[in-house]
Amino acid sequence: MQRFFSTFPGGWPGLGLLLLRTAVAIAAVAQAIQFMTTAAWTWVVAAASLLAGASLGAGFLTPGAGTASALAVIVMTALPWRPPDTALPVDRAAAAFLIVDAVALILLGPGAFSVDARLFGRRVIVISRDENRVHTTSEE
Repeated sequence: MQRFFSTFPGGWPGLGLLLLRTAVAIAAVAQAIQFMTTAAWTWVVAAASLLAGASLGAGFLTPGAGTASALAVIVMTALPWRPPDTALPVDRAAAAFLIVDAVALILLGPGAFSVDARLFGRRVIVISRDENRVHTTSEE
């Protein structure tokens, strides 16, 4: 499977991605909790946003979680067919920033401080003198 991103950067870039993931995760979870206090139909979108936020926080399946988070924000804030009993304040600028941040995570990847880096991270391939022996290990 081709990824949008090429590496799992560590150090300061990895910390920056961790902060970006955390900001999007907190915003998605907060918005999900707010929508769980309204009409019953919003619980489906709120649950998706809650799961996406938790997944982004951990850095697990980051491209999919970022996509789900962005779509949930679009559904919760941008679509005009919200019922009148959801009298929640909608800050379209904050929603736009959350969507842009989620798309940035989709394109940049989760960084080294994530579950994705542990599961799908870089590998070191050691080729010994014995031509029949190739050993692959995770880079730590």
